[in-house]
Amino acid sequence: MKSFKPLNLKYKMKNAVLVLLGIFVSFSTLKSQTALVEQIGFEELKSVIPTGEVWNGSNGLTQYESPDSLFQAKLQMNIGWDTSWGGYWKNQWAFSRKNLTNLEPSDFSKHLYAAKAGAGAEEGGEVYAIGTQNATLINPNPVDQYVDGFYITNTTFAYNSMAFGDNFAKKFNAADKDSFILNIHLYLNGELQKTHQVILADFRSADSTKHFLLDTWQWVALSTQTDSIDFELQSSDVGDFGINTPLYFALDRIFVAHPGATQRIKPISLKVYPNPTSNYLRVAEYAKISSLEICDYRGTTVSRFDLFNGNINVTSIPPGLYWIRAYLNDGNIATATFIKQ
Repeated sequence: MKSFKPLNLKYKMKNAVLVLLGIFVSFSTLKSQTALVEQIGFEELKSVIPTGEVWNGSNGLTQYESPDSLFQAKLQMNIGWDTSWGGYWKNQWAFSRKNLTNLEPSDFSKHLYAAKAGAGAEEGGEVYAIGTQNATLINPNPVDQYVDGFYITNTTFAYNSMAFGDNFAKKFNAADKDSFILNIHLYLNGELQKTHQVILADFRSADSTKHFLLDTWQWVALSTQTDSIDFELQSSDVGDFGINTPLYFALDRIFVAHPGATQRIKPISLKVYPNPTSNYLRVAEYAKISSLEICDYRGTTVSRFDLFNGNINVTSIPPGLYWIRAYLNDGNIATATFIKQ
């Protein structure tokens, strides 16, 4: 496999977020250490993927390797390009810069490489990954880094197929209690460590208000030591030749943690009010903040926000003491504590 280095240049991760996380990881070899986190959002690929196009291996480059960064976050994602029959994308990963969200009958050639949520998961992001059944995300250095989490959504192709049905797949409905689920299996040295699920579509509840097709980016928290992450799709729509629902999903904004990394970013104070609060927090000087996290007393992230205005809705979190990590536009971190009544 060829390692993909765009234009053979070393890229600084323009979308890398270097943040100090005061968390306690539960790994037997990494207990009670500080982790520094970097974000991989694929935005460096804008230099080689034109607007509305994809990188699917047709150019002979069949492996994505995350670009050079300060703490050398390294992940590998293979691109399954098959050279038979003139060549076609067969499996694993592709990287897309498409923005097609139309609710219309599914079209393989039009919708395959599009995320239903639109553009990338980060604010202003344009590039994201499309995964297939049994796609694998490889962590070549599980001792020094682990995947803290990432964002998942439906592809437009799968979404429209479930919404309308097509020549192969059925329209999802409540009578058949249909569902489309992404199982995320975390492995270390060949042993399964944990499985997470993302519900991409669900019509199983007796309460029709709970029926949905996922059309936004959903955060998936992992925080587990692993050397490979396997993605398995399952559907209620199964025929004689297997699953009928298009077996594709979209992934973006992978957060890679480095336990025990040297603290290189000095936290600064953040002002929030009212404090205590029961519903909303107002963040001072919010224009300087790109995103923030709310953490419990153990340092575990309970919510993440891309801060578009100065208000944070904390209505849904339980009463207690919390603290905030805010990632500033200049690369620094601001912190604050508050009480949820």
